[in-house]
Amino acid sequence: MNTLYIRHYVPAPGSGVQCPPCDETNKALRAIVDELSPKLKNLDVSLTLQTLEIPEITSRNSSKLNYLSFYGPEMGLKAERSIEDVLEAPLSYSQCEGCVLSGGDPFPVRTLEIEGEPCRALSSGVLTDALIRVVFSVLGDCSAAGERDFLSIMKDLPCTLCTYYTAWKVQVKPEGSPPGGDLRHS
Repeated sequence: MNTLYIRHYVPAPGSGVQCPPCDETNKALRAIVDELSPKLKNLDVSLTLQTLEIPEITSRNSSKLNYLSFYGPEMGLKAERSIEDVLEAPLSYSQCEGCVLSGGDPFPVRTLEIEGEPCRALSSGVLTDALIRVVFSVLGDCSAAGERDFLSIMKDLPCTLCTYYTAWKVQVKPEGSPPGGDLRHS
C-alpha cells in the first residue's frame, strides 16, 4: 500500500490563537479523508492525515497556519506539494474576521483564489479536487484494469470531478471551465 500524506497546519489547542478558516478546512479535510480512504485503497493508495499543531504562533509565523500539502515518497511524490501548487491557484494573505493571535492582535490568513473568489476556508469540493489531482499525477497512465477500478471510484464523486478526470486523461479541459470545475460550494 502506497501512503499519501496530507499535512495541515493548525494552531495547537491552548495556544490562545483563533483561526476559524483552519477549523473549517480541517473539518472538511477529515470528512474527505474518511470518505475517500476506503475507495482509494482499491488503487493501492492509503491516505494519512497529519494535523500538525503549531504551539507558539506569532505574527512572524502565522502565515504557516492553514498550510496544506501532499507528500508521498512511496508513490514518487518525494517533495511536498502545496495545495496552491496542485490547484495552480494564486496565494495571498487577507484579514479574516475572528483570526486573532493569543494577545488579541488580528493576523492575515492564507487565502487561495479559486475561480476568481478568495477562499480562506477550503471547502470539501476544493479539497477533493486537489486530492484527486495529486492521485492522478502519481498514478500516471493507468492500466486498463487500474482505470476501471479508478472509474468505479469516480462514479460516487461529484460529476465535476468526473469531467475533470476525463479532461485530464486527454490533456484538455472542457471548454469554458475553470480548473477543476465549480467546486467551491460542493
